[in-house]
Amino acid sequence: MLPSMPHVDDFMSIAVSLIVLIAGIIHLLLKNNNRPGYLTASAEDTFENCKSPDCVRCYRYKHVKTDANQKFRTYCNILDGNAHSELARVKNAIMEVEECEKQSELQRPNVFYLKGLRSGPVWSERDIFSKVNKILCDGFSDIRNEFVLISRRQSGWVKNVTPTGSWFVFSLINQGQYVRENCDKVPETMKLLQNIPSMVEDNLFGNVCFSVIEPGTHITPHYGPCNIRLRCHLGLICPPACTLTVGQKKLTWDEGKCFFFDDSFLHEAEHSGSRFDPSRSILLVDLWHPDITEQEKDALNFVFPSSPTSYEDRRKKMS
Repeated sequence: MLPSMPHVDDFMSIAVSLIVLIAGIIHLLLKNNNRPGYLTASAEDTFENCKSPDCVRCYRYKHVKTDANQKFRTYCNILDGNAHSELARVKNAIMEVEECEKQSELQRPNVFYLKGLRSGPVWSERDIFSKVNKILCDGFSDIRNEFVLISRRQSGWVKNVTPTGSWFVFSLINQGQYVRENCDKVPETMKLLQNIPSMVEDNLFGNVCFSVIEPGTHITPHYGPCNIRLRCHLGLICPPACTLTVGQKKLTWDEGKCFFFDDSFLHEAEHSGSRFDPSRSILLVDLWHPDITEQEKDALNFVFPSSPTSYEDRRKKMS
């Protein structure tokens, strides 16, 4: 007896099931590609790679080391003996600027090391950053909403170099200089930032940016350029398989919460989630180390200006 042929309804049922399955897969892919903090491959192609030979994140800043001594001498000459006693450790650090890489294996800034500062890889907001923590955490919704808007656009984002995956930044302050075009896109975030007096501005070592790393990204171990700043991360979109290791201490991000660390310690970041996970997205803010005096800040801003124009303006104003 010949086997019975499948009924046409069976074929229709199978076809409908396949269509539903394919539609579901497409929907899932589109959903993940459009969720906040997920930068699509087509958009990625339009982002710029960091190409600046002056980038403190990518190069050694040898000319900054060379110029630091001369700029400090100019600063002291303008002061004409005033406040020199308050600048002794800055002077010593500049005289030893070539020695800064001879610190411990865990903490080794590659440009400038100021002795006499409290040191530790991770800081508690209860120590000295309670005000910063409150401002950013209370403003989380506004910051995240503006981030979602800019994450769906291509302009303003720069792709940093990583051995695996993709790391994108949207700078508001880049090495001390405001990126006005980007700042204008996030007005509520900028209002909140202006209430943070300890934020590093008009100094080469100061940065504020949105930072996004996609699944599969590993920012390999490295040292920050100096120990005069502490870095704050506010979690915006925080998948579980993401970690930041600082001086052998492993941290994880939480949405709407801040943590503070010293990036002159050896540190690395990794997103080990699946390709369907959202990107890890945070707001990064550089803050002055709390042990640095106002006079020292003024000198350091002069010695490490955000640009040649900033240096000349400051020099003329002081003269």
